[in-house]
Amino acid sequence: MTNAEGKPVNVDAPSTVGPFDSPDAGRRWLAGRADLLAAQVGQGPVGSRTHVSSHLPPSWTGGGCSELVDYRAYSDTLKLRVDFAAACELDLLAVDGMLLHALGHRSQRRMLRMLHLSAVALSAWGAVLVLLGAFSQEAGMGVAVAAGMWAVSVLVWTACLLRIHHRLESTADDFALAHGGVRPILAHLRRSGAQERLERMQRRIWSDSTLGDRDDTA
Repeated sequence: MTNAEGKPVNVDAPSTVGPFDSPDAGRRWLAGRADLLAAQVGQGPVGSRTHVSSHLPPSWTGGGCSELVDYRAYSDTLKLRVDFAAACELDLLAVDGMLLHALGHRSQRRMLRMLHLSAVALSAWGAVLVLLGAFSQEAGMGVAVAAGMWAVSVLVWTACLLRIHHRLESTADDFALAHGGVRPILAHLRRSGAQERLERMQRRIWSDSTLGDRDDTA
């Protein structure tokens, strides 16, 4: 793992952590781990704004859950879903990969806020269109046309949002790879069941390796 200056930082630890004396102890450990990783990637503390709910995600037991953590851009908080009673020992690599991915989203905070604002603007645009249609000479037809225009706007916005979201997820994964190395992000992606992202990351790691540059036909 490296710090903000690209220098290696030793964060060697056992492969698992726990069991914890209480759920509160587990939450405090996660908050402290989030602060440690945030400092090492050059970000400010986030532990005091790390909220852990008592819900065991399916991915923690091998099911298919897309994420274990959500980053909330407006409140600058991490929302984790871990049940310490059920998961007595946590996979440290997977936890670090999960937190580094979330910190990658934290580095995208301005873009995430713009996306939220665009959703508000789209809703306001729909309201304006409906009001203009309602006060037109033929109110019924006006509202129908306004609703159609708004529906087209929503479809275009949704298509753009999906494309941007895919890009942001990939960028956050790359952030975790750059600052945590190969093992944490791969452990997180395997645990989360994000197969498409896992395959992309494996291809990237292979292409960046010296083995990926070999000419097997020689």
